[in-house]
Amino acid sequence: MSAPCYFLVMDKPAGLSSFAVVARVRRIAGTRRVGHLGTLDPMATGVLPIAVGNATRLIEHVEGNKRYLAEITLGRRTDTDDAEGTVVETREVGTISQEAVREALATILRSPTQVPPMASALHHEGRRLYELFRAGHVVAVPPRPVCIDALDIVQMDVPRIVVDVQCGPGTYVRSIARDLGELLGCGAHLSALRRTGHGPFRIDQAVSCEQLESDGVSAHVRDPRAVLHNLSWVTLSAQQASTIRNGGRIPLEGVEAQLEITPGREQAPVAGADPDVPYALASPAGDLLAIAILRAGALHPRKVFQEPPGGLP
Repeated sequence: MSAPCYFLVMDKPAGLSSFAVVARVRRIAGTRRVGHLGTLDPMATGVLPIAVGNATRLIEHVEGNKRYLAEITLGRRTDTDDAEGTVVETREVGTISQEAVREALATILRSPTQVPPMASALHHEGRRLYELFRAGHVVAVPPRPVCIDALDIVQMDVPRIVVDVQCGPGTYVRSIARDLGELLGCGAHLSALRRTGHGPFRIDQAVSCEQLESDGVSAHVRDPRAVLHNLSWVTLSAQQASTIRNGGRIPLEGVEAQLEITPGREQAPVAGADPDVPYALASPAGDLLAIAILRAGALHPRKVFQEPPGGLP
């Protein structure tokens, strides 16, 4: 029987950690090989992609930016920059126009760096920042490069503002809330957060743990082919698939016609191509068989699934 290899899109509820959701999926799916992509804080809700079985070996190949609906409350700063922290300052909000908020968001959007929250999982001299924070030690956190693609006002009812955030990995929405408050001169914190997208995973695909248990896992699986949209795929012949399963390489000659190049991405296997660029190799039936790289005129498997994956528990 094939080892399971699929993704699930969970709708994480508020109050549960990402690990707690993983634990529930392990029970429902009947396997311990379960991992998640992109941790959500306990207060946050929304898209939490889950990898099951052999899909845990594919996590590093799943690319894509994230999208959030962020509720920001003006007038109160907290020591964690979100609602889970202690209020450290209260300021008068006064009258704030939508135009002033747009200008402040535009300033944040243009900034190439961001200062992460003190209560974060980043390291400082060998220790996590949140460990230092809990011990009462405050250190100067240096700015880090970030990529924020869009910050749009969805709803504004002062002191609360809901912002649609589109950003790259490593961006802290809590820091966006904090910086918005400082630019407006009244302070602010992130009061609610819902992730609506993470790469190929969308909120309209997400299910609760209760729904997953009720419907059964097979009703909600996302197959690797639908998830690894950033890779170019090569569908192999039966003989080529057998070679890959046995750890062999496939000569470049003869596979060009079997290649599906990802739109907008030049990734055809040609001489001189980047040897670190991964390719997804599919069995004749279309199932993911291996991840390979191009080197010395051949596709070399790096992660091999001995049997076509996709079996369900």
